[in-house]
Amino acid sequence: VANGTNGGTEDPDTVLKDVNPPHSARIITKAVENNVRAAGGLNIGVLEALKYQSDWIGQIQSSVVINKRWLETMRSKANSSTAHGIGGRLTYEKHTDIIWADGHFLTEGRILNLRFKRQLNDPGDDPNRWTFPCLSAALFSAKTVQLINNKYGNFVTEQLPHYGDCMDVALRFANLGYRDFLHVSEALGTKRGPSLRNVDVMCCQLL
Repeated sequence: VANGTNGGTEDPDTVLKDVNPPHSARIITKAVENNVRAAGGLNIGVLEALKYQSDWIGQIQSSVVINKRWLETMRSKANSSTAHGIGGRLTYEKHTDIIWADGHFLTEGRILNLRFKRQLNDPGDDPNRWTFPCLSAALFSAKTVQLINNKYGNFVTEQLPHYGDCMDVALRFANLGYRDFLHVSEALGTKRGPSLRNVDVMCCQLL
């Protein structure tokens, strides 16, 4: 999804020129003139993906660079799991030995990163709690995605940026009875942290 071509987002046809021909033939692009932010772009991508027969629908945001074995690792775990959503491990782009998130969790009405700023070689243990994937890089069951789209009219609300969209998707899954998510620590990606207004982040975490 080329999100906001009127605002400087590169034309997808130009991007595809840098992709090896065998792979570029498998890529379907959607150009959006006005930037509809991350959640809006995800909804557009999901609608397009649902047109094709697949078991899983995933997203990789532009702020993430995945390891070359990320997709292979995620798919192998997905095929042997009953989970309806799967997320990997994200580390900081400039400090790849420090974890940015192993997903999210809810506590005292706030959404927080799991294992935030833990060392990669010492992630430690967390109490048993309900956790869910970060939308920055995740896979979801295509059948469940279709059910959510049918019920709510889209996959994710576009009103809650940052942490709120991840929470919204998780609660939509849970509302349909699908609370099982899988974390795959071997599926690595690096996260480029955007410049955020702290007040926006905290409001989304509370919501």
